Amino acid sequence: MKPVKDDWYKLCRIYLEFINPKERASVQEWEEYIEKSVQTAKSVGLNTLAFDPYYGGYAIHKGSAAPYNYDIGEADIFSMMERAVHKRGMKLVAFSMGMHFQPYTCRQYPSWVQRDSKGEPIRYTENWLVMCPNSPFGNYLIQDFGRLISQYPIDGIYIEGLYFADGACFCPYCREKFVNTYGFEMLSEEAEREPSQYTKFRESSLTDFVRRMRRMIDQKSPETIWMASPSAFGDDWAGMHSGAERPFEIDFASWGKYVDVIHMERQWGYPTTPTFPLRNIGQSVQIIRAETHKPVFRNT
Repeated sequence: MKPVKDDWYKLCRIYLEFINPKERASVQEWEEYIEKSVQTAKSVGLNTLAFDPYYGGYAIHKGSAAPYNYDIGEADIFSMMERAVHKRGMKLVAFSMGMHFQPYTCRQYPSWVQRDSKGEPIRYTENWLVMCPNSPFGNYLIQDFGRLISQYPIDGIYIEGLYFADGACFCPYCREKFVNTYGFEMLSEEAEREPSQYTKFRESSLTDFVRRMRRMIDQKSPETIWMASPSAFGDDWAGMHSGAERPFEIDFASWGKYVDVIHMERQWGYPTTPTFPLRNIGQSVQIIRAETHKPVFRNT
């Protein structure tokens, strides 16, 4: 089934699905679980399923540059999910946590991690580091999703967590790119000056990642939708737009040239994460939609 680029993504009801390869032992068990999971989503009115083709950074699909997760044996779980979704007339979106929750690359390529001005790695949590889009990780993620959409009929790509953490990034790759862009060394105090070349550098670096992902999709599978979710690492989305009193690293007007959908990960009334007043979420949706001229999804 070849993806068809129509207006399905503008009003899709999307559901995120993760799996743990150690939970089931046989191909039959996985097929039964996936069929039941997709049918449950279908039965409650959902028409799009976003599925992570990795677990812990290890692939659960064929053809990846990442090592294969052999906890699932020889089963191609992503292929099972694709068949289960499409035979029900639903859409399949390949999903990634973006700059965080990437344990394989953190361990294998520690130089790809975002770093503060003292050179210390940036932590998302106590156990998780944050990857840098200016490092080879950016190309790694884009190229691996290129392999994925070349082998499987995928309706969309959704990358969450596209951001620089507060006080980052001062890794060697960012320092080199900064010098090549502005002609002088990156100084630690640059992070404190707003607006500054440092803020613009963060904005342009993330926009460059979004642009390169768009170019890859257009080359490999132009009918595939590109959904992107920027994060502000805890900051309020109501101020995350160009022209705000405090500028952040998201240039939404430029993102609108490349993405099909913006996803806002900000919760209201959610029990386990910081929440935001519902009026602020609505205000943010209106602002971002006006700047990007694209659909804006949000968690509420």
